[in-house]
Amino acid sequence: MTLKEHLGEEWYKELKNEFYNHYMKVLYGTLKKERAFHTVNPTSDQVFRSYRITPLSKVKVVILGQDPYPNNKHANGLSFSVDESLEKIPPSLRNIFKEIEEDIGFQVYHNPDLERWAKQGVMLLNRCLTTREGFPGFHKELGWEKFTDATIDALCKRKKPMVFMLWGKDAQSIMDRIPKRHKIIATSHPSPLSNWRGFSGSRCFSKANEFLIEQKQEPIDWLKDE
Repeated sequence: MTLKEHLGEEWYKELKNEFYNHYMKVLYGTLKKERAFHTVNPTSDQVFRSYRITPLSKVKVVILGQDPYPNNKHANGLSFSVDESLEKIPPSLRNIFKEIEEDIGFQVYHNPDLERWAKQGVMLLNRCLTTREGFPGFHKELGWEKFTDATIDALCKRKKPMVFMLWGKDAQSIMDRIPKRHKIIATSHPSPLSNWRGFSGSRCFSKANEFLIEQKQEPIDWLKDE
């Protein structure tokens, strides 16, 4: 798969020059060594999945997390998302679905593969796009933050207002980069350790849709299951 195929045409055009920067060359070398001796999540073909599923021009909402799930059965390239084939979903995602039900309405089944959101314009992005199996946050400060900063800057240059959902301290570190025309919804992370500190009861999903409607944009169908 070429870089253009990994990123999709729009993001490739916007971010291709980042790959010539020193930090990205160092990051690539580090990841090559990591993958030679360890399992790195997600798989190489899914690292930029959020980019190719949600093109730059289609983004309405950005949900920013920390880094991928440290379990290779969970990480699938979209923040907080897991494959539908899993019998048990991670606690953070369970809390996300619980908040959706309390905020918008009950649903018998929630598909844990959030690609259905990504296709509607929800960019499911992490601050770091990889981690070592079994070690959350292991690739922090390797260079991914510079790349996702460039991603956020590209989004912020767009005139069309969008929503930034910043879940947790790592996500909120980019808050100062976001112009006032965009909507920021900052809460604690939905993990069991911090869910109760502000994510639960935040009504972030309905608030995002209220803003989109105010801006005469199509709201997100958070209850869509396919």
